[in-house]
Amino acid sequence: MKKYLISLKSFIAFYSSLAFGVINFIVCFAVCMLFYIGIGGKIGGFWDGVALCAIICLITMALNFTLLYFGLKILFRPIKRLLGAITAIANGDFEARAERKIHRYRTDYVYMHELDELVVNVNKMAQKLQKHEQLQKEFVSNVSHEMKTPISSIAALSEMIEGGVSEERAVRYAASIGAEANRLSKLCTDMLKLTRLDSGAAVRLDETVRIDEQLRQCIISLSQSYGEREFELNLSPLSVRSNAGLLNQIWRNLIENALKYSRPSGKIFVRCCACDGFAQVSIKDEGIGISREKLDKIFDRFYQCEESHKELGSGLGLSIVRTALDLLGGQIEYESEPGVGTEARVKIPL
Repeated sequence: MKKYLISLKSFIAFYSSLAFGVINFIVCFAVCMLFYIGIGGKIGGFWDGVALCAIICLITMALNFTLLYFGLKILFRPIKRLLGAITAIANGDFEARAERKIHRYRTDYVYMHELDELVVNVNKMAQKLQKHEQLQKEFVSNVSHEMKTPISSIAALSEMIEGGVSEERAVRYAASIGAEANRLSKLCTDMLKLTRLDSGAAVRLDETVRIDEQLRQCIISLSQSYGEREFELNLSPLSVRSNAGLLNQIWRNLIENALKYSRPSGKIFVRCCACDGFAQVSIKDEGIGISREKLDKIFDRFYQCEESHKELGSGLGLSIVRTALDLLGGQIEYESEPGVGTEARVKIPL
């Protein structure tokens, strides 16, 4: 399939050639006739010849202008439609779209011409801006909601303590305030990480990273917070050229999720190997699992599958994982069965 039905330069060249071809024909014909009439002695004098040449020039210019005017008028129709859409988008109307004329002969071509391709790309840009605006509004709304809950709890507990309670209750309320403060701190930290990843700053992929060693270190570190848990490791020595900081963040979030949502008596299986040009990592738990209808939403920001576990996280962990993997050129997929467990599979280019 060809890209264009006709390119703009071919279009302009065609009409210009046509116009100048007609002009040349008229001029040549007029000169020949003038020469013929002059030989026949039918020209009154020199000035009559000059007047005749002037008339021929005016007729030629009029024909040239007419041909180019209507030819370029056809060319500028999509430009006018495009200009209207761009103006609307510039004024903040991200629902605006440039009208695209569907030509009956365009079935064998991707675009009519370069302007048609530009119309398609402008519409794609507007669609992405509209989606970004929606995400931004949802993000602000979710942040407000998520921050309001711990702040309200801290305020209520503080008022109770100020109102006078027993020492035992004061200690318990103080512990609750500390927990809510930690939750708020984690939420702010996660939002900051996500904002940095969303900024689109260039990520250096020039570090040699031992994935198996990173996984071991993350397991040791997180085990101190979650107590003794049983892990089954199958870690082949595996090195990649990537970004150590982002990879470490990915493993910590995935392993921490496995620890949060698995049964205390359940195993957590972690393995890594090289296969088909990718470093492949699998983290599997024997936990509560995720239903199929919820599985498609787990990467949405602030989404949490289980309200009963809401206090354990901010709902941003997997969003951070997905964004980091996009920057690293990696992939992630989840497989889960309620009551059986969940497996996260990650691929990183070698």
